[in-house]
Amino acid sequence: MEQPLLSVVIPVHNVAAYIDRNLNSVVTQTYTNLEIIIVDDGSEDQTGPIIDGWAKKDARIKIIHLTQNLGISRARNVGLTNAQGTYVTFLDGDDWCEPQLCAFYVTHMQRYQLDLMSCGYYIDPKGALSDTQSVGDQWLSQRKLIRLVRKMNSPIRGYNWNKCYRLDIIRKYQLYFNESLILMEDQVFNVAYILKSKRYMYNSQPLYHYCQRTGSTIHQPSLRKGKDVVVAITAIQSQIWYQDLTKVGQRAATAKKQLATTGHLKRDRRQN
Repeated sequence: MEQPLLSVVIPVHNVAAYIDRNLNSVVTQTYTNLEIIIVDDGSEDQTGPIIDGWAKKDARIKIIHLTQNLGISRARNVGLTNAQGTYVTFLDGDDWCEPQLCAFYVTHMQRYQLDLMSCGYYIDPKGALSDTQSVGDQWLSQRKLIRLVRKMNSPIRGYNWNKCYRLDIIRKYQLYFNESLILMEDQVFNVAYILKSKRYMYNSQPLYHYCQRTGSTIHQPSLRKGKDVVVAITAIQSQIWYQDLTKVGQRAATAKKQLATTGHLKRDRRQN
């Protein structure tokens, strides 16, 4: 079977205490045809020198240093712009993954000709599972996946790091992260991507370690986050409404054409 290039985009900011564990888990993946893009978002600790050292040891690692802290969305966008793989996935700088994660993604994306594959994950440091039920390869409809991405207590949620994407779809529809958001930017991206794609699968096998730490940006309260939640929810709902209206318009046009050519309407048996 062909071994396509998988781009792994890792945005980092002041994660010197965690980045060695992260990169060790990536460079030792059982699937080796990787492009590892690390975007240093203006780190002020030793993150920069540490990742530069890793790049000297592994030719698959590409380092991009941003001169100032522009946010995780900008860092991810820079990574996407520089990615050259057939598929792309993301890791956060303070997280890590199991050795078979990349092989799992590529195998499923190829075998089932998927547009998106999602796996289970551990919630560290307690080691809790994202999904207490053991779920094998499960096909998902577009509507169901969007619901699971938006739902707070679903096993999939709106994260980017437990999913693998096709880079050609991202490029075709010019999908990027909203750099004005500091919260839910990943969920907005996921909904936009799902609405532009068709084939999705989920497997609960936990292959990613999501490390919750009190000092991370996501756990810092702020008034701006409240505003971003409203903006993100509005953006997501607008995308869904637009897609629904487009489908209604397409069906109306089809019905009009049927009436003009046959004099009657054919019943539409498709389910949403």
